[in-house]
Amino acid sequence: MNWLRRIVLKTLYPILRLIGKIRFAPKKRRLWGQEMYLMPLINKGDIILVKARGELTNSLIGGKYKHTLIFCGDGYIEAVDPCVRKVTFKHILDHYDEICICRAEFLVKSEIERMIAFAEKQVGKPYDYMFEPNMKAFYCSELATAAIVHAMPYSNTWSQRDIFGVKITMPDDFRQATDKFRVVIER
Repeated sequence: MNWLRRIVLKTLYPILRLIGKIRFAPKKRRLWGQEMYLMPLINKGDIILVKARGELTNSLIGGKYKHTLIFCGDGYIEAVDPCVRKVTFKHILDHYDEICICRAEFLVKSEIERMIAFAEKQVGKPYDYMFEPNMKAFYCSELATAAIVHAMPYSNTWSQRDIFGVKITMPDDFRQATDKFRVVIER
C-alpha cells in the first residue's frame, strides 16, 4: 500500500505544487487591523491555525483550518512550499482570514523551549509533498507535531490519522484534541 501511495503522490507532485500557488483571494484580509487585539493573547509554544479565503488548496485539506504555525517568541515558524521558514505576525495578518490559537496545556516551560528549539532548527528544510514521517522535510502540521513529540519524547501526545498507511496530522486535529489543547481564541 505504501508503494502505491508513493507512486500516486510522485505522479501528482507537479499538480499539487501548481494547486498550492492558485489563489482567488481577496486583496484585503479579514484579520488585518487585529494585531493589537490578538498579539497579547499568544504565548510561546502556541499552535496557530489559520485559513485563507480563496485558496484552491482549501478544497484538498479537511477541516475548518488549513495551515499550522508555531509561535516561537520572536516570530512564527511554518512549513510551506518551498521550505520551513520564520514569518512575522504581520505576515499572518496579510495572508489569512481566520485564526485559532491553541495552547498545549500539557507542556511545561522546559518542554516548550525544546519544542521551539526543534522547530527553529528545521528552518530551511524543504516542504514535504510526500507527507512521509521523516525529519528530511515537513508539511505544516507535521512540523508542529514533530516539535511537540521532540519536546516530550516519552509521552503519547495524541493519535494521528492513518491515510494510505501513513500517520498524519491535519491542522484541525490540534483544535479537536480538546483533552490536550485549549482554544484561546477563535476568530
